[in-house]
Amino acid sequence: MGLSEIRDIAVIVLAFISALMAFSVLFLVLAVVRLAGTLQEEIRPLLRSLTETSNTVKGTTQFVSEAVVRPTAKAAGRTIGILRFARTLAAAVRRIQRT
Repeated sequence: MGLSEIRDIAVIVLAFISALMAFSVLFLVLAVVRLAGTLQEEIRPLLRSLTETSNTVKGTTQFVSEAVVRPTAKAAGRTIGILRFARTLAAAVRRIQRT
């Protein structure tokens, strides 16, 4: 077997390997494209559900704020005001009783 025959065989083997690599790359590109499509189909409903959940939480937060937090804060403020008034009144009564 001469050097030219070995060269010809090497060229054929390299061409076969190159073709195999090209098909492999093509297969991988198609797999990635298919995966991207699948992900889009799965992510869109997930994002819709996340948006709905976010809106529900926002509405619940507003309801709790209006129905619980504000009245409680107002009641606490009034109670503190009444207590301060009572302390001031008691102190004034004590001063009057001392004199």
